[in-house]
Amino acid sequence: MNKISVILASYKRAELLDFGLYSICQYNYNFPLEIIVVNDGIEDETQNICKQYSDRLDIKYYFSGQRNTPIIKSRCPAWAINIGVKKC
Repeated sequence: MNKISVILASYKRAELLDFGLYSICQYNYNFPLEIIVVNDGIEDETQNICKQYSDRLDIKYYFSGQRNTPIIKSRCPAWAINIGVKKC
C-alpha cells in the first residue's frame, strides 16, 4: 500500500500548526500517513510542536534555512512546499 504524504509549510504560525496536527490526530486512517513539516526559516516553537505529536503521527521536520539575516530574501510559500515534495 502506498503512503500518503501531507506537506505543511510553517512560517511564524506555530499555533496554527499545533491546531492542524491536533485535527489530523482526531481521524482514523486506513492507510499509512506521513506528515512533512517545513519551517520556512524562522526559529520558533514549530519543532517543539512536531515533537509533541511524534508519538501519534509519523512526522518529519525540516528547517529550510535561516531567513532572519541582515538581507531577508522574499519567498513565496511554494518554496517550503517544494522542499517538502522533494523529501517525500
